[in-house]
Amino acid sequence: MNALERQGWRITLAIALFSIVPALLIVALAVVAGYGARISASIWLGLVIQIAIAWMLLRGSERIRGMLIFVNALSGLLAVAQLFVPGTPLSGGHLVALSLRAATQLTIAVILVRSESVHAYFNRENRPATLDLTIPQA
Repeated sequence: MNALERQGWRITLAIALFSIVPALLIVALAVVAGYGARISASIWLGLVIQIAIAWMLLRGSERIRGMLIFVNALSGLLAVAQLFVPGTPLSGGHLVALSLRAATQLTIAVILVRSESVHAYFNRENRPATLDLTIPQA
């Protein structure tokens, strides 16, 4: 793995970990609040799905990368649109949280689309394996 591919792997790892954090926080907060035994199956399923998506992203799945680009771009644009809907009550904290969410999701989508190092990493992971059967000349 060359330096560019290694940097792409680090960026992909950061995005994968960042995608797991919300689901982990929900489970951790439920356990700390004393609801550990009553956590619904949908919360556990959401955590398992997030971990599976992160794992497939790290394994170089172009489908998962494309899905994350689409989902993050759409969600970020919807969050931006929600900021400009007239009559939407936005307090200061809600406005900041919505703006951060939009900025984060749009940034992830742009990084997955435009980063040369991420492209190099995914090209490396999706390269077909080759076996050199040529006989070296003496």
